[in-house]
Amino acid sequence: MSYNKFAWGLGACAALFLCAWYFLGDDANTSTISETKKPEQNQNAAITPLHNEMALEDNSNSTPPIDLNNILSSPEVSDQIETAIKSYTEISKYPANSQPILSDTHVNSFINASTPESSLPYPFDDLETPIQLSIKIDKYNYFFGDTVNASVSVSDIPDNATVSGRSVLISVDGKLLAESGVEFEKDENTIKTMKVEFDTTAYDTQEWPLEINVGAYIDVNGNQMFISAPFRINTETATLESVGYSEPKSENLVIPVNLDVTLAGYYFIAAILYSSESNLPLIYLEAEGPLSNGKGTLNLNAHIQALKKGGDEGPYLLKNIRIERWSDEIIPMDVAGKVNQESFTVEGFQFDAFDDTPYIDPLNAERIKLMEGLGSL
Repeated sequence: MSYNKFAWGLGACAALFLCAWYFLGDDANTSTISETKKPEQNQNAAITPLHNEMALEDNSNSTPPIDLNNILSSPEVSDQIETAIKSYTEISKYPANSQPILSDTHVNSFINASTPESSLPYPFDDLETPIQLSIKIDKYNYFFGDTVNASVSVSDIPDNATVSGRSVLISVDGKLLAESGVEFEKDENTIKTMKVEFDTTAYDTQEWPLEINVGAYIDVNGNQMFISAPFRINTETATLESVGYSEPKSENLVIPVNLDVTLAGYYFIAAILYSSESNLPLIYLEAEGPLSNGKGTLNLNAHIQALKKGGDEGPYLLKNIRIERWSDEIIPMDVAGKVNQESFTVEGFQFDAFDDTPYIDPLNAERIKLMEGLGSL
């Protein structure tokens, strides 16, 4: 999902959050409310007064009508609304496609740069301490022709335990796609690790789905365990070919991202602009648009106000690049594009090379008014 969609929907989400906060807080209330609405939803059930009387009798023990004013005026909800207003006031100073990064951890709120992993404890009656089983894949998006790499570790195992295992690739519905034996590395006595590798060129992958799990069956002294982690193996639709020379245009630093497109469609690009000197994240950037087969370009625009917020005139590094071809009738799921390089150098310019134009969100006043209106109820 693009960050632009989040920013545009923040005002409406505040209202939806309040409703969800109330209704999901009490399952019993939710059940009763849905029952009392049934006579109103069925027009034939409310034709005569007799039906209305029966409805009233059936709901004599139901929850009293909801007083939305009391909910919205509670200190807890008022604080939530005030926080939402402050957050929106800050992010609305910048375009949704050019948002400043406040910290390293803030990066994951825009682009999840973590790798798939899972860890589970396995208690057994004959063991005082549960065995800890973990798996980690080196990345989430693979392509046909790649080698899927993962590592599995087994810890807190008994001294001198006999440990064996096998690795598998399975579909989300449990179908076995590939299988391989494993060899544990020489580790500490209570910890065993193994490397998992599946070279996709060695298998018939024509029937493989987009979403797959890599898993491991582990046996420790007859105690059997299983763990898995998800990944995607994508049909190649577009490959990042290069990042062109950036240049200041009006209030934006324009960064061309050049793609080699093998399947035309609507594409989305997101990336983080880093300082090349400090290696700190500065700005989240995104762009989207239709691309035809062949060479295509989408421009990332770093707004001057976001650049000034970071306080760095460059040069920069473009990292954490994500490409997606959005779903359509040809492929009914979003598919990742291929990025073969971790970072690209981006030229920087002095801030006075740009038009120092403040960003004005055309719907800012309307959204603030909506959230303030909720808080005043």
